[in-house]
Amino acid sequence: MSGLKQTRSLAVEPVPQTYLKLKEHITLNHLEELVETKNVGVSNINDVLYFSMDRGTMDRIVDETYKNKVSIPVETIDFILNGRVPLALKIDVEGYEKYALEGAHNMLNNPNFKVLILELNNSGRRYKISDQEIYNTVLKFGFKPYSYEPTNRNLKELKTYNRHQFNTIFIRDLGFVEARIEASESFKINNSYF
Repeated sequence: MSGLKQTRSLAVEPVPQTYLKLKEHITLNHLEELVETKNVGVSNINDVLYFSMDRGTMDRIVDETYKNKVSIPVETIDFILNGRVPLALKIDVEGYEKYALEGAHNMLNNPNFKVLILELNNSGRRYKISDQEIYNTVLKFGFKPYSYEPTNRNLKELKTYNRHQFNTIFIRDLGFVEARIEASESFKINNSYF
């Protein structure tokens, strides 16, 4: 998105090998001036946790008994943002969403923060956290769940989080988001305009 819309982004990746790939892709796409990166994990406190190193894109927080692990510093989202407030944030932390959200109360309470995208796919069960618990937390901050149809640029309010595609778009200020969609220029991907 930073490349398509020339917008600033912050990408957080805890696992060192994956972080190096992230940096490589940013360089290959000449996005160094637009994309800030941090090689940390996110949690509800600033600390150090163990991460798996053998699950590829599914690496996650593990305990000290896990064989192929690495010790990684973790920080709260509020600490990482350091007073900045993004318009939108995507969180995909392999089941650790509850703790990521607990460390983002300043951002979540700020009315300038409009959109939260969460992957809810029951991966929190390994930490004894249900998707419903995470969903209820997000609703308390005034967000509602939506799906987005890019071909016609339509947002549709959902009755609950998206149980079919895992990612759910949560919006707090629908009018603001709809106005941004309407004002946004189309862009082309594989001979189709969105």
